[in-house]
Amino acid sequence: IDYSRFGMIYPNYLDSTKSVKLGRRIAATEAVPNPTVDDIGFALQSLRIRHVIQPYKAYSRDAESQWDNRGRVLVDMPKKQHQQDDDVVELVDGEFDISDGGAGGGSSSGSSINSKRALLKALAQLIPELPSRKRRLEQEKRDKEAAAKKAAEEAAAAHRAASQKSSTSTSTSTSKKKKGKKKR
Repeated sequence: IDYSRFGMIYPNYLDSTKSVKLGRRIAATEAVPNPTVDDIGFALQSLRIRHVIQPYKAYSRDAESQWDNRGRVLVDMPKKQHQQDDDVVELVDGEFDISDGGAGGGSSSGSSINSKRALLKALAQLIPELPSRKRRLEQEKRDKEAAAKKAAEEAAAAHRAASQKSSTSTSTSTSKKKKGKKKR
């Protein structure tokens, strides 16, 4: 496979929580909060577009994503033939035809995606509906609630221990001698 004509898609391109300076390529209203490489891969799979996931690559503009949301997706940018008037065939880069209904309930019914930006917008519309993304977000929510509950229990236990320690120290401190410098 010749990867030289594949286009790259990083999760930052579709992330509504990122600024344009950090790599977002579409409008924040059209973007998706915290997409992953797997989400992009599943959306491309539902569009039946050939792609390769590279999980250990990182987006250089955003240092946070180099640790938290790694990976990129290489998308095969197909070449379509368009016939001109004088029987010369011209190859045009980057036009995806999703008119066969393979969009999985797709966003653009019967149309073709003719640019990388249009592909990003179509992906952003598909990603929130993915079952794997819904499961992942529900699991993250449960984990966050469990962590908050555990932190609250630990704080309550620490508070009880501190109150018990202070009540025992006040009763014993009255019977002890005063500390400090002796007066002469």
